[in-house]
Amino acid sequence: MNQDHGKGGVKHVEAGFGASGESLPDMPLKVVVFAELTPRDPRTGQSTERRRRVPVDRGSFDEVLKGFDLHALVDVPDRLGSAAEPRIVDVAIGDLKAFRPEALAEAIPAAHDLLRLRAALGELKSARLRLDDVRSLAGSLESRSAVLERVRSALLEAEPAAAPQAPARVQEGGLDALLEKVALPEGEPSGRGADLDRLDALVRDLARSSRGSDHADPRAVEGAIREIDAALSAQVDALLHHPEIRRLEAVWRGLKLLIDRTDFDKSIRIDVIACGREQILSAFDDLVVVPESQGISSEPVSFVVVDLEFDRTPADIEILEGLAQRGAALSAPVITGVGVGFLGLSKAGDLARMPGLKDRFGSPEYTKWRGLREAGASRWLGAAFNRILLRPAYAPGEWGDRAFGYRERLEGGADEPRVWGSAVWAVAVLAVRSFGRIGWCTDMMGQRASGTVDDLPVRLYDRPGGEAVSFPLETSLSDDVERDLTANGVMAITSPLDSDRAFLRFAPSVHAPQHYQDPVDRARAKLQSTLPFQMFVGRLLNYAMAVEGLLVPGRNADQIASGYDRALRSLLGSAGRPEPDAVKVAVLPNEQDPSTSDLYLKVRWPGSQSLPGAGEVELRWPLQI
Repeated sequence: MNQDHGKGGVKHVEAGFGASGESLPDMPLKVVVFAELTPRDPRTGQSTERRRRVPVDRGSFDEVLKGFDLHALVDVPDRLGSAAEPRIVDVAIGDLKAFRPEALAEAIPAAHDLLRLRAALGELKSARLRLDDVRSLAGSLESRSAVLERVRSALLEAEPAAAPQAPARVQEGGLDALLEKVALPEGEPSGRGADLDRLDALVRDLARSSRGSDHADPRAVEGAIREIDAALSAQVDALLHHPEIRRLEAVWRGLKLLIDRTDFDKSIRIDVIACGREQILSAFDDLVVVPESQGISSEPVSFVVVDLEFDRTPADIEILEGLAQRGAALSAPVITGVGVGFLGLSKAGDLARMPGLKDRFGSPEYTKWRGLREAGASRWLGAAFNRILLRPAYAPGEWGDRAFGYRERLEGGADEPRVWGSAVWAVAVLAVRSFGRIGWCTDMMGQRASGTVDDLPVRLYDRPGGEAVSFPLETSLSDDVERDLTANGVMAITSPLDSDRAFLRFAPSVHAPQHYQDPVDRARAKLQSTLPFQMFVGRLLNYAMAVEGLLVPGRNADQIASGYDRALRSLLGSAGRPEPDAVKVAVLPNEQDPSTSDLYLKVRWPGSQSLPGAGEVELRWPLQI
């Protein structure tokens, strides 16, 4: 199979020897990730662009995130008072802990003060503070909210007069009745938002119970704490589920998933670029294409991850065409995502009820998509579908030190505001894992270990008329839907029910394979239109071009052929000892100018023996001898 090729630099390290004893380069896996890592401007809806490539690995991830100095300015409903206007909140994101409930509560001044008051009530319950201490703290807090004002007012009005009085006896029926309304399991608030009247009564009761004593009724204190938790939970829900906060949490957790699942000891390097949809093509040119084509980069890019989801609109297809062309120029596959809008749906759950998609892809709405698939450059483009869950819902006792009793409330069924990450992260994890195991990004699909991403968060789905099931994806896909997506150039991430595993059973590139009558030729064309095959072609091509300067100058045709044969067998050897006929090298007369020579390579993809000729790559280009 003939493929276009381009050049890239490579860092030379000791890895083997050519025909004359020279050291040959060991080419690491170089991954470039484009992701919208920065907050969007509330006025323009566009994120801040950072025109630089930032290396990241396990050891530097936290420092990289901190170095972005992220501040998300969002407006959320005021759940702590009666204000009609939303609260404007500046969320500083210095690490992934910034997305935890207690950190988000600290970002809201009124919630921050309620946390202080709640902590003081806890100290009062355990008799480490007196009521006067709590009363003093409440009076010193500067923020204003209906919840805090109600507590402050109740504490002050319940303050004892100067003349000592006999302790007021709490009416058991009244307090018990109040406590019954908040007597829920430990850590679970009584509702979303505090009942201010009940909170007022509980605070007054705990104040009265402490008259003439250093101790307050622990039941009343606990009841007041739970009402405060209810208020805090409602406010944190509003902030945690804000679309911009969820988007930022998802993109950084997606990157963290890739970093955590990468074995950096296996010569794998990852660079990240902060970029939104509007700047993706220009940033790709400036930070990837230009450095690669001008030899500025020390190592060729192996593949590119673009954490954006595209639909079927002409504008989005145009961007996809641009990404495919740039991938072809680099001989580096570009992996991106398509969302439910690409399928003409409003939500992913609708797909679970569809029998198939064959007719849909034949409709006029996909004319430009079909045109893209016919283009040769689309071999270098992969489109993944079905988002993965990146964080389970918060529940009491499941998220570190609790500053308050919080259980994340998710409402809306299939539209629950969860932290969904693009399917590109799953595909990228499979690719880097394959490289770490065999030195090639080719063993990355199937229902067994090769194509499986395990230990993912899961969510529970209710099935009409059946038992609830759990799995880590946004929607389940029937075999027919998966087949139709695959046949139309989309990589579908699927999962067995009641499992924390997701798998990529088939990994097509966007390219439409040529149709043949012969079934063997048809199967061969299909295999050669897969993402793993393009991963193989890209690495082979970039390596062959990288060693040209070592193996060609000053050598005759036999020496060149011998050197390339040795170099390519060494490269293939990471996946197992290559067969004698796995590599064929020849120096041939140029067809246009017989006085010059071409280098001809024919290399077989490891693992493709089941389909003769399917994994064979043929390359030919002129030599300067």
